[in-house]
Amino acid sequence: MIIYPNPAKNEFFVYLIGGTDSYWLTLLDAMGKPIHQLMLTGNKKQRVSTQQLPSGVYYVRIENAERSMIKKLVITK
Repeated sequence: MIIYPNPAKNEFFVYLIGGTDSYWLTLLDAMGKPIHQLMLTGNKKQRVSTQQLPSGVYYVRIENAERSMIKKLVITK
């Protein structure tokens, strides 16, 4: 999984490398509370808006039935 830009301002992109399965993307706040969720398909770049979110540390969780990954994301305004 590639997340860029990081730190992000108004948006970030997620690119899943390999695989063609569907995945859930969940954006979590610093305390682990889910803020936003959407469905992704492998090998596609997905844009996620952060315009409504304040600056801070967040986590991006990608998961399907077989695996899960989490990466840190910093949002700066």
